[in-house]
Amino acid sequence: MRTLFDNAEITSVPTPPPVLAVAPTVKVTEAYDAWWGFAYERQRIYFRRLNGQAAPWTEDPTLSRYRFTNAYRAADRVSQYLITDVIYRDDLPQDPNEVVFRILLFKLFNRIETWEMLTSQLGSVVLADDPFARINELLSGELDARRRIYSAAYIMPTGSSGSGKARKHETHLALLQKMMADSLGDRLADAPNMRAGFDLLRSYPMIGDFLAYQFITDINYSKVVDFSESEFVAAGPGAREGLRKCFVDPGGWSDSDLIRMMMDLQEEEFQRLGLEFRDLFGRPLKLIDCQNVFCEVSKYARARFPALTAPGGRKRIKQKYQLAREVSPPFFPPKWGINNAVIALFPQSAKGRQPDLVTYQAQARRTSFHDRVPGGDAITTPMLGLIGETGEVVSELKKRAREGPAYVAFGDRLGEELGDLLWYVSDLATRCGIRLDDLDETDDYGGADKRATVDEGAWILSALSLAEQVGRISKAYEGLLGARNTKPNFDSQLRKALSSLLADVRLITSLHGLSMADVVQDNLTKVEQRWVVPKVGSASSEQMWPESASELLPARFDATLIDQDGRVSIVFSIGGETIPAVADSLTDNAYHADGYRFHDVFHLAYAAVLDWSPVTRKLLRRKRKSDPRVDEVEDGGRAAVIEEGISALVFAYAARHRMLEGVKTIEGSLLRTIRDMTNHLEVRERTAAEWQDAIIQGFNVWRRIYAAEGGSIRVDRLARRIRYLECCEQDPIAGELPCVQRRN
Repeated sequence: MRTLFDNAEITSVPTPPPVLAVAPTVKVTEAYDAWWGFAYERQRIYFRRLNGQAAPWTEDPTLSRYRFTNAYRAADRVSQYLITDVIYRDDLPQDPNEVVFRILLFKLFNRIETWEMLTSQLGSVVLADDPFARINELLSGELDARRRIYSAAYIMPTGSSGSGKARKHETHLALLQKMMADSLGDRLADAPNMRAGFDLLRSYPMIGDFLAYQFITDINYSKVVDFSESEFVAAGPGAREGLRKCFVDPGGWSDSDLIRMMMDLQEEEFQRLGLEFRDLFGRPLKLIDCQNVFCEVSKYARARFPALTAPGGRKRIKQKYQLAREVSPPFFPPKWGINNAVIALFPQSAKGRQPDLVTYQAQARRTSFHDRVPGGDAITTPMLGLIGETGEVVSELKKRAREGPAYVAFGDRLGEELGDLLWYVSDLATRCGIRLDDLDETDDYGGADKRATVDEGAWILSALSLAEQVGRISKAYEGLLGARNTKPNFDSQLRKALSSLLADVRLITSLHGLSMADVVQDNLTKVEQRWVVPKVGSASSEQMWPESASELLPARFDATLIDQDGRVSIVFSIGGETIPAVADSLTDNAYHADGYRFHDVFHLAYAAVLDWSPVTRKLLRRKRKSDPRVDEVEDGGRAAVIEEGISALVFAYAARHRMLEGVKTIEGSLLRTIRDMTNHLEVRERTAAEWQDAIIQGFNVWRRIYAAEGGSIRVDRLARRIRYLECCEQDPIAGELPCVQRRN
């Protein structure tokens, strides 16, 4: 693949960029293509460092020699620190004014060492403690000791000489104190969009366009506001210099419009230049990122394109690159919904980190199929599910207490049941308009988190507290159904109980050495596999085990089951050729006729939906003998016996459930048993949802065959379907169906 950075040289401008079609009056320079190349290569460096690859991370001499920020602002070291160590702190208040106070206090100095000095001396930086005098004293002490308190990333204005403050930091603390006296956090929370928030910050002295845009972007990382990042941008001085170097003639377009154009055209431009841009875990470049890239390209061009200058622009790059410390897996604002993607690539990032409940709730919503039930409403089913799963969690704790270390599956089973419990918590919260990340877990109902120091009896108390919170929710809901409770009162009670319940779940996971983030991620995987049937076209056994044409299962074929005096034989029709099966006729093998003699239907359903059936391979003479090992393990006697055992097991289950007539779901315990039986075979790749689909399709056809005492079946592996054929039905594949009549 050709890139702009092959052999560390920028190539000439290729085909005309799409920007010329959107804005034909615009004239670009060679730095325009370098803008895309910079974003691409800087992102490659980022992921190489994340993956632990040793330096050098690029062959580009300018990127190797000088210091540049990441393509994505939120991925930079200081932004990461702000997000993880300043904003999302469970031990600090989450009131809007408190959060905005912490953000602005950090950003006024924008220096990690300054923040850590303050926290080490103050313990907690809390607005309610009125810490301004103490902060001023500490900062003054740092300056007296000739230690820096400001970052060099940008220069904070000093303010007017008439401010009455002797030192620059005193002026900035006075500004912050004024903002907090104005309840700036609450006012920003009420702002309708980013521009309104920007204007509010801009109204304060010393806050110009650049700082206002940077500060509102930082505040937008928090839960205080949730502004669109694609509607407003304010170009800073560095970005404006970069724009002048990329566009020799902007053609009448404003700086903001040009930045927005870059955001809108990113997919087309990367494709035009042959650059496989790796975005930020599914997140494309936003306006703030494009603005920052212009700022970085203005520096980059000083070395690569020295002839490109801007009025008043600098001639050289000041900061040389120094070998950086190891990059840790990042954490981003949960509302972005990308942290689970980070955990999937870097599982170690989940350790000690709070789960991304925003993403979890959004993804769990995709697998919620509960309908309104008779006598109830939209939340009845998740309510009952919550009660049931609480019992399952307590049951696992009881088994552990009874069996001790001999219960080796305890950790896995408890984690699974806690995940199921959280799923119903999420579903119930969603249906009641509650966001999980808005539950503060302050334990309003006295949950178990206040007893985290209790050792031997902590698990008992946590289990009892869990049941207590679910009992509160049930009682409140009972009152709502009986018109003894109001909806607003129920919502308030639900919030409190769910908050305490989440605290109890966290304690249980901690007490038993589990990770809350792992529980959440494992549950997402489970429910996806349990309820979402993959699209047609997933990997087949032929892809996993290459085989000769004579060993392939036919893509489409018909099978006719003939019942003759209680003995069933099977005949196949493949491409118009009739082929008798390699098997004896079957009976029910039971004291009372129950139709099990037609159970070959189930094997055909497994072949159609799961692309797996050792029994069907034997019947069709399609065992994979060209590979002795595969023939022995996948198509041999043990695999066939397992398949027959599954058919008998499912048949017994179906007999207790009206032979699955009208049934849409299979119990998870049965599907888990089936997957345990087959976890050493190729079919282990199939999900619980696929097994459920195969079982239900098989019984839909079996009931028709049993009622008619025989008949024909169409097996379509390409569509992953099996269906009953009416006698002499037209074959859309091969013309007239060779319909084999029943013989009674």
